[in-house]
Amino acid sequence: MKHIKHWYSLLLVVVLISSLSLSDSLTVQATPNKTTTENEKLIVKFKKEVSSEQKNSLYQQKNAKVISRNSQIGFEVIQVQGQSVQEALQEYRKMPNVEYVETSKVSQAVWTPNDHYYSSNQTAPLKKMQIPEAWDITRGSSDTVVAVVDSGVQSNHPDLKGKVIPGYDFVQNDNDPSNDELGHGTHIAGTIAAQTNNGIGVAGVAPNVKVLSVRVLDRNGYSYSEVIANGITYAVDHGAKVINLSIAMSIPAEVLEDAVNYAWNKGVVVIAGAGNSTTSEPYYPAAYPNAISVAATDSNDAKWSRSNYGTTVDVAAPGVDIMSTVPTNWAPEDPYTTKEGTSMATANVSGVAALLASKGLSSTQIRSALEESADKIPGTGEYWKFGRVNAYKALLHFR
Repeated sequence: MKHIKHWYSLLLVVVLISSLSLSDSLTVQATPNKTTTENEKLIVKFKKEVSSEQKNSLYQQKNAKVISRNSQIGFEVIQVQGQSVQEALQEYRKMPNVEYVETSKVSQAVWTPNDHYYSSNQTAPLKKMQIPEAWDITRGSSDTVVAVVDSGVQSNHPDLKGKVIPGYDFVQNDNDPSNDELGHGTHIAGTIAAQTNNGIGVAGVAPNVKVLSVRVLDRNGYSYSEVIANGITYAVDHGAKVINLSIAMSIPAEVLEDAVNYAWNKGVVVIAGAGNSTTSEPYYPAAYPNAISVAATDSNDAKWSRSNYGTTVDVAAPGVDIMSTVPTNWAPEDPYTTKEGTSMATANVSGVAALLASKGLSSTQIRSALEESADKIPGTGEYWKFGRVNAYKALLHFR
């Protein structure tokens, strides 16, 4: 990952935690379209006892414009006017009724079927996790919903038809998140839940579950911390049992931790990529206690060279040469490709979590099953706490 400094704010840009695995790995690097308004945004959360009238009165006094509100976790995004962001930040931090205030941070985007690419491209990583054995127990339930909070999902992809629940597009602010210009979310969705045993494409880890598409990343893979938080709370409120977050940043954001905690407190499992920066430093939201942080391993069960690692990483999963779906306008005759990264590893773990959720396990049971049944491959205890995820053992954990 490469960090890009912006002239007018202290916002951190973080690259997508996946990359195309073609002749060379490719990480998208693009400067987001930013406006003065976006550079002047603050996220403010007041203490619970502060009324809406008191908040609005204060904003009027400060000549601040409220851009949006999140009622689930109780924050406002405001536009600062007549002073710099740093001046306003210091003022709000001194207010006794303010729980926290922070800048809006920028993120960029972890039975034998007859599917065409299963034997040639998928057998090795799926066998590592004992997915075929897990399929003899369950292939998931259509009542189980996994939210892909990402760049959108192409719902009419041949391998995803009938699998995708249209959620919300927080980039365009409409109800159609199917325009995946980045291709990242569609790849994630295919890994989790592509139609399986249909004679084409790839096999999903949990082929019978549904995917809720929530778009928070734009065409260049960028988003803001409050937008991702809105995506998380939306997914929770619209029936997700598992949330896949293949997004990472090196600087924490309290609004994101609030959203992760909101999900966990509602019984929803959050699976997040550890990041692709070859560092043991914590990356967020994966490093938050109520998220499950995922590192990437290769075909030899070794840590992928660029995967983050360390004490905040919980489990590992295959994340190299992962074949999955991409938008059909990219390659109409064969809309599939391989990618690598902790994004892909995260999708594999989200699929296993979906199998567990389909068996009626609670969020705490799912977490315990994933962690306690993980295979203790080399690097366990050094690069990640518990090992590489094993779907079959996880399903047997509470039997």
